[in-house]
Amino acid sequence: MKSVKELILLAGTALVLVVMLTAAVRDDNAKLVFCQNNLKKIYSYTLMYQNDHGALPPVQVIAKPLWKFWPNYINKYCKDLRDLACPSDPRNELLFARKRTPLLPEKRAACSYGMNYFLTEHYAKKKNKKPLLSNLSRPVRTVVFGDSKGPYMLPPRFWTYEQAMRHDNETGFFCFADGHVSRMKQSNFGRKNAKGEFDTDFSRWHWL
Repeated sequence: MKSVKELILLAGTALVLVVMLTAAVRDDNAKLVFCQNNLKKIYSYTLMYQNDHGALPPVQVIAKPLWKFWPNYINKYCKDLRDLACPSDPRNELLFARKRTPLLPEKRAACSYGMNYFLTEHYAKKKNKKPLLSNLSRPVRTVVFGDSKGPYMLPPRFWTYEQAMRHDNETGFFCFADGHVSRMKQSNFGRKNAKGEFDTDFSRWHWL
């Protein structure tokens, strides 16, 4: 039989473990909420850009010395350096870990999100439409932004590049043209054929 001292020690150890696990769960949940809210912010900044310029921001622009991508065009609407940074993205670990101080100015984070490659003027014109979110016939199904290692999402290349999504259970957050954000898996965007290849449901990506 264990002594009272040993029982107290075991109970204390168990309590510490419970607190640590609870903190870890809360931390993971906080990261999920932060990422989800970022996509909602990006959506609102996109609406601001659209209202100011009469079209969606370009997904990419070939320019010298460096190409430009959609974040270059909505940066002025961002209120915080972390608006484009997911806390689960290892590239931005230091941004969330270090304490802010005026003596150590922060640089803008690596962008943790990609834009739908097909939401451009080029593809909109093929459907005789202007590149506006309101011109998408299925806004509740059409992806605009999502967790991504690159600045744009181009299926099936996107799924090859994103071998493991950023969040638990191979999931990622995706923002749709109507403004809602969902946590989804690759299987939500198509299915594998008899050859084991992934067939993308392009109705979630193209102008229709």
